[in-house]
Amino acid sequence: MSSSKRRRVSPEDEESEAQPAVVQSSPATRIPVDDTLSANLDAIPQLLIVELQKDEPADVLAALQRICKMVEANDCENDQDPAVKNWKEMKELGPIPLVVICMRKWPHQHDIQSMACDTLANMVHVAGSVGRLAITKCGGVEVVVRAITKFQSPGDVELQREAIRTLQNTFAIKDGDPKVISDGMIRFVKKLKGVELIVGMTKAFPDHVSLLHSTCGLFYNLSCFKENHDMLVKSGAVEAAAAIQKRYFNNDDLRTEAEEFLTKMFTTNSKKKS
Repeated sequence: MSSSKRRRVSPEDEESEAQPAVVQSSPATRIPVDDTLSANLDAIPQLLIVELQKDEPADVLAALQRICKMVEANDCENDQDPAVKNWKEMKELGPIPLVVICMRKWPHQHDIQSMACDTLANMVHVAGSVGRLAITKCGGVEVVVRAITKFQSPGDVELQREAIRTLQNTFAIKDGDPKVISDGMIRFVKKLKGVELIVGMTKAFPDHVSLLHSTCGLFYNLSCFKENHDMLVKSGAVEAAAAIQKRYFNNDDLRTEAEEFLTKMFTTNSKKKS
């Protein structure tokens, strides 16, 4: 359960993803989408990266939409996967920091924030260790957490899902990854109070199955570092996962992901006590 591409939601899941009322966030600007924007581009990755630096939000959104689709990988280990090829063409331009800059530049633009989170999740997934390092070093974790904090109305659930998926992919740390990535994880847990924030999202959107999938994946990745265990317990992550396991007992995939996190926590803790 390391990193995750965008989850395809089954019809059964879609029926269960009703959005409960939660506290309304501050008004956000919605950008009308024009399919003709950037029509002069031939979907060349390098040119789309340049589009991210424009001053019109509609142009930025159009570029993000196209980049996001271009780096959505089915098999990150396959050099023939189109997303892997696209990533290799654009990676020297520093696309992850540029997307983070977009989020900083347009903090009140809901559509840009949402699409930027989706794009970052795909980029980090396809880039692996390089992507995890890039998003951590450029302050991407903080920017994603800010988006989660700012946009919490029922209409923001897709943004929340992609933001959590970005964090899940960022913290899918493997042996050999630079220490700065694990340091970023500790900062997320302790300084940014990230676990409490994500637990709050499970309570705000208990019926949104794909968001809960990413949440369980994120909790699992955090639990791979024993330094996080106390905070995962104190912040309610274990309780939230147990509630998901119970509520979605008939959803094999989601129940299994919750169980894997709980097993990781309990197995490690029992070993520590023995």
